[in-house]
Amino acid sequence: MRSKGWCVWAVVLAGALALAGAPAQAAEKAGKTVRLAEGVFAWDSPGPDVNNGVVVGSRGIFVYNCDLGKTYKHLTAVIQKEGQGRAVRFLGNGHAAGDDIGCNGQFEDMGATIVSSQAMYDDLVEKGPKRYKERLEKAGGRLVYPHVSFKDRLVLDLGSHKVHMIYMGHGHTAGDTVAYLPKEKVLFSTDLLFVDNHPTITDGNTANWQKILATLRAWEVEALVPGHGPVVQGRENVLKAIDALDAYFTDLRGQIKALMAQGKKLAEIRKAVDVKKYASWGRKNTLEGTVKKIYAELGGRGE
Repeated sequence: MRSKGWCVWAVVLAGALALAGAPAQAAEKAGKTVRLAEGVFAWDSPGPDVNNGVVVGSRGIFVYNCDLGKTYKHLTAVIQKEGQGRAVRFLGNGHAAGDDIGCNGQFEDMGATIVSSQAMYDDLVEKGPKRYKERLEKAGGRLVYPHVSFKDRLVLDLGSHKVHMIYMGHGHTAGDTVAYLPKEKVLFSTDLLFVDNHPTITDGNTANWQKILATLRAWEVEALVPGHGPVVQGRENVLKAIDALDAYFTDLRGQIKALMAQGKKLAEIRKAVDVKKYASWGRKNTLEGTVKKIYAELGGRGE
């Protein structure tokens, strides 16, 4: 498998060099690489697209999630530029979603070990065949399950860096798993954090999600790479980002609960919920589903 990986890397590097020669304006629209600490990088995607991570250690490279259609070429360019010729040893999956597990097949071909929590693995086994298999195959990928799973925490030793993959519980999905570097104080949060963007909560549990946010708030984090939205640097800004999503859930739940107490049905509640304070946030298309989910969590039934 390793020899096959080197063949794939030859193709990857050619694509990365072509990308490097693209006009500066196009590169800017595509996002940017952000250096978070020595050997630690984020691919900061534009607008609401998914963000990814790359950790270059003395014993190899760790990559955190990947969208085949939108971020794979950018990630491989980051690895080409910053990876010092080292192999990708691990690909971490944060949750069962197409924009997280989309490149599992590509990194498997490079010889990387794909790692996730057991809860994330189980969630992907349940959802993958129906939700992602056909979509990935149309995009030139394939559905590949993690090779290694763990219950609560797994430390990946890259020599100079240690990446802690930690299962956080059911927030955005049943298998939410972050990648945390305590020494560097960097957190790759997967979709447990959306910054300046409405979250997707279709498979979520907002009450437990807020408990998870409280846990993350207590960690020493100086750089936050959210699932969606701009990368956040500086302790104060990290706390603001966490608090903003927490307050969002509290606000919407309070409004929906009050409207339900007035006897309003879901269709009426959707129209009545006031989200003007979030006018600058992206991903407004998720709001209707968010209201429906919180309504159901509060015991609402039907439309």
